[in-house]
Amino acid sequence: MKIKTKLQLIIIVNILILAGVVCLSLLWQKQTEDLIEQNAIISELQAVIFEKARLREEYFLHKTARAKAQFLLVHQEIGGRLERMSKAFHNPEEKASLDGMIVAHLKIGQLFDRLIRLDEGTGDRPAGTQALRERIISQMLIHAHVMYRDGAKLLKAANAKTAKQNDWDRWYGYIAIGLLALLIGAFAVIIIRNIAYPLTRLHEGTEMVARGDLSYKTDLGTGDEIGRLSRAFDAMTESLKEITVSRDELNKEIEVRKRKEEELRTASSYQESLLSSLPDIIMEVDGNRIYTWANQPGRDFFGEDVVGKEASFYFEGDQDTYATVQPLFNGNENVVHLESWQRRRDGEKRLLSWRCRVLKDENGQVIGALSSARDITARKTMQESLRASEEKYRLLAENSADIVWILDFKKQKFTYFNPSVESIRGYTPEEAMELPLDKTLTSDSYKRAMDILKEALAGAPRGLNDPKRIPAFEFQEFCKDGSLIDTETRMRFILNARGKPVGVQGITRDVTERKRAEQALLKTTERLRRSLAGTVQAISAAVEVKDPYTSGHQKRTADLARAIAVEMGFSADRTEFVRIATTIHDIGKIAVPAEILSKPTKLREIEFGLIRVHPQAGYDILKDIEFPWPVADVILQHHERMDGSGYPQGLKGEDILLEARIVSVADVMEAIASHRPYRAALGIDVALVEISQNRGILYDPEVTDACLKLFYEKGYCFN
Repeated sequence: MKIKTKLQLIIIVNILILAGVVCLSLLWQKQTEDLIEQNAIISELQAVIFEKARLREEYFLHKTARAKAQFLLVHQEIGGRLERMSKAFHNPEEKASLDGMIVAHLKIGQLFDRLIRLDEGTGDRPAGTQALRERIISQMLIHAHVMYRDGAKLLKAANAKTAKQNDWDRWYGYIAIGLLALLIGAFAVIIIRNIAYPLTRLHEGTEMVARGDLSYKTDLGTGDEIGRLSRAFDAMTESLKEITVSRDELNKEIEVRKRKEEELRTASSYQESLLSSLPDIIMEVDGNRIYTWANQPGRDFFGEDVVGKEASFYFEGDQDTYATVQPLFNGNENVVHLESWQRRRDGEKRLLSWRCRVLKDENGQVIGALSSARDITARKTMQESLRASEEKYRLLAENSADIVWILDFKKQKFTYFNPSVESIRGYTPEEAMELPLDKTLTSDSYKRAMDILKEALAGAPRGLNDPKRIPAFEFQEFCKDGSLIDTETRMRFILNARGKPVGVQGITRDVTERKRAEQALLKTTERLRRSLAGTVQAISAAVEVKDPYTSGHQKRTADLARAIAVEMGFSADRTEFVRIATTIHDIGKIAVPAEILSKPTKLREIEFGLIRVHPQAGYDILKDIEFPWPVADVILQHHERMDGSGYPQGLKGEDILLEARIVSVADVMEAIASHRPYRAALGIDVALVEISQNRGILYDPEVTDACLKLFYEKGYCFN
């Protein structure tokens, strides 16, 4: 079928459908207009019925001739309207309502005629006539109500039909629009499928052929003009294929050759770029040892003019380099390694490590060599320095008076001892290396050494590899004759390249004689300490003899001061310092007359002034004695107070030694709690209140807190 015929059929079908839609629309519109007309008739009838009711009421009340005449006219008009409506309404419900209205209308007419005759026939209105008239009026009202009711039903039904018709009108509009859209869409699809799509396929085919692709097929099987054109196009592409096949093969062969040549150029360029980017020197020589190519590091080392020069031009000194590489050029070796001194472009002599690989042509004949070189001058110098350093340290170790040793973790044995092990322990170095560690050390020393190594290894070997601190450890070691010696050992980890410990190197010194001297010194020190304690006790006893009423005061004060020092975390030595200073803190009272010390009444000002001298007197007595601690200073300051109100110097706060502040609190506690010549004992509670109230004022806060904690929390009491 031709395209023109297809389009004509589509247009005719669309016109027919549109004509049908228009006819339906007209019919529907006529039905709608009839409904509107019915509504108008009913509305007008209702208005006339209301007018009739008004005239009826006027006649009932006044019986005027005008009201009677108008009522009859309206009644006649209503009859005519009802007759026309009976022809326009056909619905059973509407017909029933309309029939009811007609019957009621006729009844009203008949009753009105009787009423008129009754009114015209009677003048004086006897009682019976009046009652009849009222019954007629009542019946007329009943029938009028029936008309109103049926009229309302009829109006309601008409309104419902009109609303329903309006809904159908709206839906009909939607359906009509949808049908039109469907028609337009179908028309477009038919056009696209039968005209646009085939034309697009032909257009794509022409573009493909223009690009040289003859494999395109339109595959359009329609019988119209476009179908015939498509089949002609496919036949044309088949003909072009046969014509161009030989040309395509030739082009493909040319393309393959071009691609291979490009790949060779790319590979050659890539290899040259790769060799040029290497940090090592890369040189190429031909069979005559003439440099034919060099990468950038090679040109930087030998100079930009290196290509074209013989390799021996850069030799430094007499060398057998050519003899070493000769097997390469003879074809007997593929790779040769050698070290050679070469002259750099700035004239400096440098040692290069060469790796030379033979180059052969496609027939296997040697045509040269490709060599890579690395400057190893610095490494060679470092190796020489390392050898010299090792020799120096070997001499130091071999001639050291102490034992120098190395313990290997992997082998779990000693791998080195210097000769001093024989003079100190009696073992030769070889014999000592064969002994395991648990046979070298006593059991206690071995356990301690293992604990030290485990702790150091677990702590990422800082302890045994800290350059600022090489700790010393004391052990006991076995000698060959079975005796024991005391040693002092300093150890350091040996680390591998990753920083992991692989062994221990150490220096062991024989300290047996030193340990014996230390033991003797400790014994002497202990005797001196006991002598000092006895001397201090004797001084304390002398003071108590002078002042018998305060007998035991210094001892009890010293015991409390020692307990406070322990509570404050003092070391044992510092605690002993506090105890000794407190034991003799009142030694200065030797200079005070005994009658003042034991006076049972309150002292006069001048007498109290003599008492206040005793710290200075105590200091003067002890200042030249060489105690291990500043005992004399503590005795001088033990009556000083934090606010400067003390004596004899009026010192404040941190200017007072902490030990003196401890003695001060302990002295006040014991003095208040104990008996005195001039008063009875006041008790511990009063003493605790005193130091609490004056905490930070007279007495050091930290010392006061420690003292209060002893009494309140730990149950301390004076003995």
